[in-house]
Amino acid sequence: MVPLTRAFVLASVVLTFASLSAAPVRLSWNSRSQEFGASLSDRGNLYFYSNRGGSGTDLYCSKKVNGVFEAPEILKELNSSFDDQSPFILGDESGIIFSSNRDGSHEFRTARGIAVSRDLYYARHTEAGWDEPEIMPETINTELIEENPFLYGKRLFFVRYPFGKPELAHIYYSDLTESGWSQARPLFTFSAITPGVFRGRFFFATRAQSGKYQIQSIPLDQILSSDAKNLMRAEPGLDPQSDEASYAESRDGTVVFARRSPTGDYDLFSMNQDPWESSENFSLTSILFESSRSEVLRESSTILDRLAEYLKRTQAKVFVTGHTDRTGDPQANLQLSRDRALAVKRELVNRGVSPDRVKTDGKGQTEPVDPGETEEAYAKNRRTEFKILRD
Repeated sequence: MVPLTRAFVLASVVLTFASLSAAPVRLSWNSRSQEFGASLSDRGNLYFYSNRGGSGTDLYCSKKVNGVFEAPEILKELNSSFDDQSPFILGDESGIIFSSNRDGSHEFRTARGIAVSRDLYYARHTEAGWDEPEIMPETINTELIEENPFLYGKRLFFVRYPFGKPELAHIYYSDLTESGWSQARPLFTFSAITPGVFRGRFFFATRAQSGKYQIQSIPLDQILSSDAKNLMRAEPGLDPQSDEASYAESRDGTVVFARRSPTGDYDLFSMNQDPWESSENFSLTSILFESSRSEVLRESSTILDRLAEYLKRTQAKVFVTGHTDRTGDPQANLQLSRDRALAVKRELVNRGVSPDRVKTDGKGQTEPVDPGETEEAYAKNRRTEFKILRD
């Protein structure tokens, strides 16, 4: 079995978007069955699971093309003849973690005989396609149900509950150490499902007194606090009267989540969010550059298009500041950060923004948001910060 090592664990992108700015839209290809377990790649491709096939649940992918989620395709190489659920896709789509009760999963005895639990599996994606899924270790999987994985850096969050009792679900976490995955531990004292980390906050869903799930979040640095439950807030833009869970965000500002339909199954909804609508200061790691160069990559077009439209519509000014990680020469990094800020300005001007409304600066490696020496820390520090200056 190929171990899940640091090469597989890619840093999740920490988005600092502010609030949701568009009403949720039900994805047109939702079926009469259940669609749940949303996970978005850096390119905005949507992974989820559904029982639309009629014989248990399978994993699907809907590719995002020109801003539209295309009709989903079943992931035949990953699915089994059993239930496959709860995908988490790595940002670059080089790997996936999901839940399954396929052959090899934990068995346990019930009053009716032997039953099979759902365990967490992982698989790598190469040029040849998907590798054979491998079960994750005993420090994570048990005779209970394990599902809803979310990998953040070297910490894996997931949900565990007794077979047939999802109302007892709790979020657990396990850390990847030099000796492997640590023994999983419960995160909260209260029941919650569908964990995720976005823009410095920890997202999950809790069941209200009405029996409906509601999407909540707390500051990421407070998840181990004894006061975590009192720090919860409902996410702006969602409907507290609906039954909602399975929240995901992508680098281009797309949000996907699940909302229960009148028939009782969940459907997937999407909406866009823009940070500048309600926050004067924000950071965009979704503006991408060639390594050690200042040219803005084509993948950054969507977010720059939307920012330019906002600046033209409001006539606001913007101050752009470039930042680099700590690798390389400090003076070279300072110049690179300034060049990248100027490159962003050129992109905005090319989209019709008046040049005198865009100011720039570069800080090099002098203002890291994460002082660590890991690839995850470096990725956070390579960023472009914006300050909206409203007249």
